[in-house]
Amino acid sequence: MDIAVKNKIKHLIQEALADLSVKKGSTPKPNRQGPKVLTVFHAGVCRLDKTFEQIKSIGELSDKLGIYRGESARSLVNLNELKEKSKVRCILDKSGPAGLEKVLDVCEILILPTFAFPAAAKVASLLADDLESGIVLSALMKGKKILAAEDGFSRPGIAVNSNLIKEIDKIFNKLKMFGMQFCPTDQLSAVFQNLVLPEQTKNEKISAEKKNPVLKLITAKNVHMAAENKQKKIWLALNGNVTPLARDLAREYAIEIYKCNE
Repeated sequence: MDIAVKNKIKHLIQEALADLSVKKGSTPKPNRQGPKVLTVFHAGVCRLDKTFEQIKSIGELSDKLGIYRGESARSLVNLNELKEKSKVRCILDKSGPAGLEKVLDVCEILILPTFAFPAAAKVASLLADDLESGIVLSALMKGKKILAAEDGFSRPGIAVNSNLIKEIDKIFNKLKMFGMQFCPTDQLSAVFQNLVLPEQTKNEKISAEKKNPVLKLITAKNVHMAAENKQKKIWLALNGNVTPLARDLAREYAIEIYKCNE
């Protein structure tokens, strides 16, 4: 690689690290007390407007937030639209593996808003043949919190192939076993808050949990009962599941489903 190109990349990485307040002697901006966040876009692009909206909300709750678009996502996620709608300015697309690793080291949580089956299959198989899969594996090995959108695991069109569905579910469950957490795209910000809440707010949440049962499985019946009782929230166990009909009804009744962190 040409020396001038190397120097340019080095300079870009240094700028990104500076923007994440990790340079020696740097002082974080006083108006933010949230975590530092790395967001990686994969090719599972769907519901982009919701994705940008959620990233914007997460950015407002974070000390710093950097975004890396994987090679497979760059033709699908327009950079200007991403900047405009998410309000994020720290773009790490020109960072190489070493640069992203440095950013990951100082971040507390990795967000995967467009995580999809191809990348999931690689991570579940411990295969890191591209940077966007490698960074997920690295985050797992470093014990970082990882929150991914689960919409990319929807299975329309293969409902008749039960064997294939079973294999996909195995991959999904394996990633959960590794420590990854999943939620629908439109709940990324809410679950993010649950993962990184300040201690005082956590105590308030725990108090609320004691008043309402934490369910391992949420069905349509649970949502109907919540609506009848005028509940606006249903608590789901960390590794719990929600039936598709229950999720649709929750949206219809404007009832939020929150995953508990404990």
